[in-house]
Amino acid sequence: MTRGRLLALAALLLALASFAVLDLGRFFSLAYLQASHAGLSALYNEAPWTPS
Repeated sequence: MTRGRLLALAALLLALASFAVLDLGRFFSLAYLQASHAGLSALYNEAPWTPS
């Protein structure tokens, strides 16, 4: 393998390992997305025309 491919493979493995170690999958659960949507909707309903 060339050096570039090895670096790309190492970067991919590092990204997958950090995703698993930091438990970033919790942000992609349906319950988390629904809670985020509900919170953002409530903020928007309080002041729909003011930027954050």
